[in-house]
Amino acid sequence: MGAYERRKYVRIPASLEVRLLLKTGRHETRIRDISQGGCYIEGDVAVALRSMIDFELQLPIGYWLPLRGMVRYHNPGAGFGVEFEFPTDTARELVARLLDYLSSAQP
Repeated sequence: MGAYERRKYVRIPASLEVRLLLKTGRHETRIRDISQGGCYIEGDVAVALRSMIDFELQLPIGYWLPLRGMVRYHNPGAGFGVEFEFPTDTARELVARLLDYLSSAQP
């Protein structure tokens, strides 16, 4: 069974800015897609599998949403997938609202 079949949530294409807050410093990049369970972050950033990372996602209204997640897979030189570990219920709700917004904007 491939990763696609194992996913619990539908991923929605998105291109939103993200700030990675890593031990190696702050890195700015973009996400490629997002779901209620996680997102794919683009970029050639060194991250370890199963490591927890903190990052901020810029919402379309300009607000930076602080998030935390576990690196579930890594494509060196391309990006990595993160499973959300929501720090607050508010963060979970804001991601749900973002997904509603992105879904309504899809053609």
